[in-house]
Amino acid sequence: MTVLTGFEDNSVALRINDTRNVRASDCTITPAGIPARAQRSIKLEIGATVANAQAGCGLLFQNATPFAQADRVAAYVCLYDGEVSFAFRVQDARGVLFETPYQTVKQHAQFVRVAAALSDRQLRPVDGGSASPTWPIEIEGFSVRTPTVGRQVVYIDDLEVEHQVSTVELVRGDFLFDQPTHLYEPGRTVGATLRLENRSRESALRLEVDLKLYDSREMVLGSERTTVNLPRSGIDYRSFQDVVLRQRLSEPGLYRIDASVRASGWPRPARFSSSIAALPSNRALPRGRETFYGIRTNALRESGDGQILELELANEIGAQLLAIDVAWADLEPVRGEYRFSETDLERVVRAAHERGIDICLVLHDEPGWLPVEAATRLERQGLLMEAASKYFGTRVSFFQACPGGSQQNPAETARQLQTYLRESGSRATVLAAPKPLGGADTPVADVAEVLEPAANGDWRKLLPARSSAENGRDRLLVRSAPLTDAGRLDDAVAVLETLLAAAEHGLGGVLWFDLRDDTADPRFTENMRGLVARDFSPKMPLVGYATAVGMLHGLRHVGPLPNAPAEFHSALFVGAERQVAILLPRPNTLLPGLLAPVTGTAGKLQPVDFERRQRDTLGGESTPQLVQTIERPMFLSFTAERALADPVLSLARQPWLQLPATVLLADKAAFTVRLEAPRALSRGRSRIQLVLPRSAPVDASLSSRRLSAQPGDVLEIPVELTRTGEQVWFEPLTATVRVTVEGERIDIPLHIQPVGAVGAEMAPLAEMPNPEDDSTCRLSAAWTGQSLQLEFRAPRRVLKGSVLQVLLVAEGERTGSPVSIPEPWTERKRGQEVKLPAGWNWTCSGEGEQATCRLTVTAEALGGGGLGGRLRLGVTLSEPSGLFAGRVWRLGTLSEPAWLTRVR
Repeated sequence: MTVLTGFEDNSVALRINDTRNVRASDCTITPAGIPARAQRSIKLEIGATVANAQAGCGLLFQNATPFAQADRVAAYVCLYDGEVSFAFRVQDARGVLFETPYQTVKQHAQFVRVAAALSDRQLRPVDGGSASPTWPIEIEGFSVRTPTVGRQVVYIDDLEVEHQVSTVELVRGDFLFDQPTHLYEPGRTVGATLRLENRSRESALRLEVDLKLYDSREMVLGSERTTVNLPRSGIDYRSFQDVVLRQRLSEPGLYRIDASVRASGWPRPARFSSSIAALPSNRALPRGRETFYGIRTNALRESGDGQILELELANEIGAQLLAIDVAWADLEPVRGEYRFSETDLERVVRAAHERGIDICLVLHDEPGWLPVEAATRLERQGLLMEAASKYFGTRVSFFQACPGGSQQNPAETARQLQTYLRESGSRATVLAAPKPLGGADTPVADVAEVLEPAANGDWRKLLPARSSAENGRDRLLVRSAPLTDAGRLDDAVAVLETLLAAAEHGLGGVLWFDLRDDTADPRFTENMRGLVARDFSPKMPLVGYATAVGMLHGLRHVGPLPNAPAEFHSALFVGAERQVAILLPRPNTLLPGLLAPVTGTAGKLQPVDFERRQRDTLGGESTPQLVQTIERPMFLSFTAERALADPVLSLARQPWLQLPATVLLADKAAFTVRLEAPRALSRGRSRIQLVLPRSAPVDASLSSRRLSAQPGDVLEIPVELTRTGEQVWFEPLTATVRVTVEGERIDIPLHIQPVGAVGAEMAPLAEMPNPEDDSTCRLSAAWTGQSLQLEFRAPRRVLKGSVLQVLLVAEGERTGSPVSIPEPWTERKRGQEVKLPAGWNWTCSGEGEQATCRLTVTAEALGGGGLGGRLRLGVTLSEPSGLFAGRVWRLGTLSEPAWLTRVR
């Protein structure tokens, strides 16, 4: 038995879906207390003016629960007068709505259990017909009819489903956090509770629970192991027990929490996962009337508590504008009758205003009474905006015009509505309905739409190169790529790149779509575009959004950072005494190791990484300051002692100390350290050293060298690295270049990345270990001259549902999306072929521990027929277990593929 909801919390949102013989405005559904049963139920009120009034009520669950098999659905219904007929509604895999036969409830002042079979024979389409449902199904809600005229009140509690499950599925696990938004400031202690429920009404469970908290580097920060005894549940009793983990989050970043639950006799453990983020709060940032950083949300369809949590989340990450989807039919259900007061919209607008967030009402769903004439439709929309503007005042600064029959030219429609509002005395701005970018006849006009920027190449080329004066009111609506899990670093960087592109093109703002996923059902990935999941688990794009707002709020873009190296895409933002530079490493480039910031005036310079961790500057009294580069985006934040009218932050054309950040090592590698003496160097107090990690399979030509020079002299110190021994290794090493200038020491990390050669014969390239056990996935490779062949030898005991992801990037190419192969060691039957890009082919052979998967990629698919030089390779084999993968075998990462292969 699964209790979908007891209506005790914000895990389900309620809404009136459809009505018959009664106006929707005369029906309400709200949480309510119930005497002598539980803390809360829901109360449905129907104001029937004619007989046989009917209200269909929809339930939106925080976590989707599709049922591939189910026997019965039940709920408890209570009346205090009158009688009703009650039916359950389900939605099948095609989105078709079905309902069970209506059952009459007449008993008063007691809860009556109403149950219905979920068989194809019992379920009938709501809109008529004789079709049968396509499984799996979801419980969508219920419908209530009242035969008499008057006010009918119905209480509903405990929605349950009887279904058959495997032993592993008998336990249900939900994560609860002391911060419901899942956001913590660095240094705070997270309180995580895993709530386990025994769904069986027949068997008790004795469970071994292993709870772990991981950081972004997959290191275990904290763990809790315990044994839990769960009695069976009963008709009026749900068997729960909590397991608590508390851990201090010392550094910013995205964290995941994972639970493995086992019982004797189970074929595998049950796994439950969630995520949390430790980020500096943007709550206190001054917003004023700034609205550049916007987020789109469908908050009005959520529960009251869920709406407030979304506002808290938006406030924490610093959103300046919240674009809220609102149905015109709900605001004006009857011509000329506006419903603004005592509504969810009024509550959300008021709460946003209290938090300093501006509002844009995104109109959709024209009412049925609207005439067909375009001029009349336009006039009625103008009257609606005028009425809303007068009611909400300055709390609502924007309207987005409703798409529909009057939207033959969205930009012209918006201009006419804008004129109407100005004549009525409103200062609100009207934005056009979204129009996709792309065609020559599709200019940016008020709101332009970009579909999945991370997946469609360099979409920034579609933006017009216009000045801020021409383009400052235009806004970009970005439909982010769907993410079914927490995502990769690239997903966070894509947000920063999008916001930067909008600023560079002089746009007035960005509306990021979406704040929160609309579903948790993996069958509908197109509705999973949120910065957070349905349960508020953060995704990587939230890190990018919060970082951009936290670093760039209140600043204006003035151009690239002067003298930024070609290896970076740079930008400079200024405002009063603050100036911030962005440095985005270009794809697949080897970066210089050091940069030399120049400010030209007194103040404080602070390098900041992508998670807003402060980094140290190098240098001191004897040497000008240097900043170490990193492969992720970074910021240079300068605060002057006084307000400045002009940009002052820049980089020196050449740092006084130069060396690469990364050296690629095949058999040998050479590089040069260039030093322009900042002062006189004496042999007794100045030297350069290369310190290798202990036991590193590398020899270096430089160990220690004394330095002697006059100020301004240029010293060039050649260094050669040589691989030693027969050991095969692919993990990068970090050496230290130590430069001492007249007793002042500077340590610069030097990353040594091994490069494996791929020849004509299939040969081992790497072992991919799993940190949780001793299993490995062996990777071999060959280059035929026409194609690259990768062969993966199966690790032990890979669970069904595992996915192999491979990312191959030729030198100089932009990092793309990984190619996924589900269950790579399974022979495909007809209709089960894996869809791979052109030029990619997949085969498998053998079984068990001898199974192999071979992937062939043509030279053309890798960027050209005469392929040569280096490839970047990232491989991840992961087992299924919810939001994050369970066991993982990895070579490089999919976010930052390693320089691992040299094709010859």
